[in-house]
Amino acid sequence: MASSCPLPTQARLLKTVTDALRRHCGERDAGKIFGDLLETLLELTCSEYGFIGEVFHDERDRPFVKSYATTNIAWNDETQRLYEKAREKGMVFSRLDCLYGAVLTTGNLIISNDPANDSRSCGLPPGHPPLNSFMGVPLQGRDGLLGMVGVANRPGGYTPELARRLEPFLVACGSLLQSWRDTKRILALDEALQACEKRLGHSEESVPLGGGYRFDRASSVLYGNHGSVLLTRKELDLLHLLVENAGQVVPYEELKRQVWREVVVGHSSLRSLVRRIRGKAPGIRITTVRGVGLMLGTSKEG
Repeated sequence: MASSCPLPTQARLLKTVTDALRRHCGERDAGKIFGDLLETLLELTCSEYGFIGEVFHDERDRPFVKSYATTNIAWNDETQRLYEKAREKGMVFSRLDCLYGAVLTTGNLIISNDPANDSRSCGLPPGHPPLNSFMGVPLQGRDGLLGMVGVANRPGGYTPELARRLEPFLVACGSLLQSWRDTKRILALDEALQACEKRLGHSEESVPLGGGYRFDRASSVLYGNHGSVLLTRKELDLLHLLVENAGQVVPYEELKRQVWREVVVGHSSLRSLVRRIRGKAPGIRITTVRGVGLMLGTSKEG
């Protein structure tokens, strides 16, 4: 299949990589980092649209992509609203029975120049712009498979030679993604340190929770009448968050974000966690405010 789009020269790639690393090393705005990279990649490949995202795993250890940059291909008012809403938090691509899913499950380069007849394709939603060709490339780093890029509709289609020619740019993308992941870890550690310092600064470290239970802020341990209560890490995280906001309603989304971090979960996971805590410590008063969140009541008992 002939292409009207020439392969990028090595000189152009070198300049692109150098500029990208100079602009974005140490950058803390994911939208800025990867938005610029996506625009550059679309230009280098003459592609119509695409995305760049980070790979995470859900509770069943299934990979999914959270995009940091996605071309706006909304085709009506409803999809435009969905795009604007999803762009704020990052669009999530979680299907594995599709072309981008093949990248996630195999960790390999995926090229399809006839998606409509490709067995790996899952089709398109009604009204979606045409998908004439697709290339998905895994981004590797120190942590293994870090993310992926997906581009579509290059005139004449995609080739392994194009992917090989793009390797310096894609390696740079992987390096910046690894740097971004490391930055998030540092920020999380800093947040945890500040939270720890805040807990240690409380005049009352042991908080009565009713039913003979007390929660020690400093050690993050729940105590009952017969000693400490064995809780899992997520159970402790949830209880600690509720203790720090005792008497206030903590929204469901905030609870899920703090307890599960980068993993996307539903309300059922949160309900299951609460049931387990109530089962292990039935005297604790965790109140469900329907449609809003959870609230923990404290006790004046000694």
